[in-house]
Amino acid sequence: MNSNEFTSFHELWQVFWKRKKIIFLSSFAVSILIMIVSFFLPKTYTAETVLLMPESEMGGGGGIAGALGISGFEMEEGITSQVIKILILSKSCRRKIVEKFSLIEVYGARDMGEALEILEKRTSFGIFNIKGEILFEVEDRDPERAVEINKYYLQVLEEFNTRFNLTSKNPVVKIIDPPTPPNFYSSPRIKLNMVGSFLLTILVLISFYVFTEKRQ
Repeated sequence: MNSNEFTSFHELWQVFWKRKKIIFLSSFAVSILIMIVSFFLPKTYTAETVLLMPESEMGGGGGIAGALGISGFEMEEGITSQVIKILILSKSCRRKIVEKFSLIEVYGARDMGEALEILEKRTSFGIFNIKGEILFEVEDRDPERAVEINKYYLQVLEEFNTRFNLTSKNPVVKIIDPPTPPNFYSSPRIKLNMVGSFLLTILVLISFYVFTEKRQ
């Protein structure tokens, strides 16, 4: 640490110690305000399904690589996780979900395009762990609807498999842990928001007081 860095740190510490009472009180007040606002924000629930990656089921050690589409782990009677992901997250699949659950009205969207975008942001499909499992998540303001949407996604996947004759396997994927209505909402994260706002307010106030004192 050079002398300039030491001087800057020393100045910051002096400003903080000099104004510590107002800094802490202001930061605490902001975090309480954030907590109150968070309580009134709409709650979002996440329904999770754990699936077995087809590559793991088929064997051959291609689980992670196949899921990432790195190499050709397709087998004659198989289907890769990458193909499953493409089908589930496709616009055609999401359109069926929007129509099934009337999500244009539920989301308050202007049209089908906006509803599709919202649903895409609320849908997650990715590698869960190195054992060869996939975590498929759907977020919604209604915990029961989050579960039903999650289940219907997989139903549409089976319909697509039949339509495109992708594989003779039935079902296309094996469900390890089916979705259940979540007991706790996933957002807003009140504690995380409070801690973040508290620390951010401290940094902002210290910077403000350093700036004002240098101008005097």
